Amino acid sequence: MRQVRSRRSGSGKPRKRSAPSNPLAGFWRSFAMVSILATAVPMTVYILIARSHPGFLPGLLYVTATVYGITNVMVMWEAVSALRAVPKPPADLSDPPMCSAIIAAYLPNEQHIIEQTIDHMLTTIDLPADRFEVILAYNRPKELPVEDRLRELAARDPRLKVLCVVDSRSKAANVNAALTVARGEILGIYDADHWPAADCFRRAWRWISSGYDVVQGRCAIRNHDENVLTRSIAVEFDIMYSVSHQGRSRISRSGIFGGSNGYWRAETLRSVQLDPQMLTEDIDSTVRAIQRGAKFIHDRDIVSVELAPTRLSHWLIQRKRWSQGWLEVTLKHHRGMMASPHLTIHQKILWFYLLPWREWFPVLSTQFFPMLFASWIVGQHLHWFATPYLRAAATLNLLCSLFVLLIAFVTATRLGRKGHAPWYIVHGVFGLVYSTLKTTVTLVAQYCHLIRDREWVTTPREDPPPAPTAAPADRISSFSS
Repeated sequence: MRQVRSRRSGSGKPRKRSAPSNPLAGFWRSFAMVSILATAVPMTVYILIARSHPGFLPGLLYVTATVYGITNVMVMWEAVSALRAVPKPPADLSDPPMCSAIIAAYLPNEQHIIEQTIDHMLTTIDLPADRFEVILAYNRPKELPVEDRLRELAARDPRLKVLCVVDSRSKAANVNAALTVARGEILGIYDADHWPAADCFRRAWRWISSGYDVVQGRCAIRNHDENVLTRSIAVEFDIMYSVSHQGRSRISRSGIFGGSNGYWRAETLRSVQLDPQMLTEDIDSTVRAIQRGAKFIHDRDIVSVELAPTRLSHWLIQRKRWSQGWLEVTLKHHRGMMASPHLTIHQKILWFYLLPWREWFPVLSTQFFPMLFASWIVGQHLHWFATPYLRAAATLNLLCSLFVLLIAFVTATRLGRKGHAPWYIVHGVFGLVYSTLKTTVTLVAQYCHLIRDREWVTTPREDPPPAPTAAPADRISSFSS
């Protein structure tokens, strides 16, 4: 086992990986402030304006309908485009060059699952032994018993390298340290809970050998049957990876590195690296690479399965970090993306939708609630379906959600169609609740960014599920398309 020091990029102190004493308490305090700022304050303003200008609230209704309409049109465009896969390059699935699977881990959090993940990598990935290596790059506050077992495993299998990054405080620093020892021409990046399919590198090589720099695969949830939350996340991931990412790739011939199950041309990742100062180092590396002319693509046939948070508190912490990270990337890079000579008009539309519009939409869409409360208080009845425009907007809003769920089900993995198919119906019925919760988390993240609360809180891992009884090669066969 080797120990290396991380090479830090950017300025400022690296973000701490360990959780504060009670991160959820801070979330709820921020939620209370967001409720006031996003609901009570606008409602008061709307009441004051509506009393002197009776046409204000009906006009605001048209604005809200337009905001939802723009997003629904984009979502429908993605869904229609996702019905057809991005045309595959003509290359076959022959042996790729040397490949490195880089697993980034924070061991106190993931010591109970990391051995299963390494075992899966070494026994499942379909590559010759002399063309494949697994690099575990991890950090920890103090030495742990699991490290002795990892050293023994590395001593038995020369394909495994165990790298302790002694001063790392982030996944980005761990991956950057792994780049210093990786021998592969193709670098697969994984979180510690990911189990990729056997043919993942061969499928990625098909794109990279055709001129692409980064290939993002599909992520599916393997613990979907634990509770209501994991089932909802499983459906959400089917929508995200089967519809949204796939449709965007079809529209723009581009994609996003999602942090795991992504495959990089080695020289591209080494030139960009990951920034330890960013909350979402994956999205940050994506936009920096695109600004340099790198080509991205999404392939939903490259499947990896992962573990979803099983507690609402863990999900809230995770999604807040994701949302705040997207906001950081937007503020830092959106102008550069719009001015980049490497992007086509379709790609600029996509990135305007993904960056500025993603941040504006939660603020604008939630004005529905203060507008509704204000109308009740001033006694002004709003005619929700008074005109063909409002009726069309309402119809589009309803059909959009149902259509996307249908496309996600049709294009889901076999597990999605068989394992949690009934939950698609439940998700359709209660989808508004789930999406409202996600929007609220985004608003909390924006508020935390304003007050400079940027602490990294790692998503806690539960105890691992029982070890699978199936042969390693069969562990995720049911997740394939």
